[in-house]
Amino acid sequence: MQAISEPEDRMTEPIVVILAGVTSFAALWIGTQWLRFRPGDLAAALGKTLECLGMMLVFFAANAAVGLAAIIGGRSLTGVFVSTYVMSDAAILGISFLQGLLFFCWRETKAGRRSRSLRVSRSERRGAPAPIREGG
Repeated sequence: MQAISEPEDRMTEPIVVILAGVTSFAALWIGTQWLRFRPGDLAAALGKTLECLGMMLVFFAANAAVGLAAIIGGRSLTGVFVSTYVMSDAAILGISFLQGLLFFCWRETKAGRRSRSLRVSRSERRGAPAPIREGG
């Protein structure tokens, strides 16, 4: 039998959804009106967001695997019991997300630099004389 929840508990979920909706709409309005972002670029931004979240999850999985391996290895080498409960700390999730965000931004910086260098090399080629072919 379910316990009857307090009215405050029943209001928590709708308030969070409404709050997220209001701030998302405000960000959309500020982006399009003040910052002159194109609404059509929102789909590409969503794709980049999902890529970033994927990178964060890769770091979370790697941190969890390395942490569990260290705990199990430490148990077998020292004989001292260390609980795997220490891996349930929320700080690991936060640190993993920061690692993933940093790595994603680092990768995007390299991609941006690569595309800028391609644009420069193409513009340099336009002004350069055509190469001379030998043995024609």
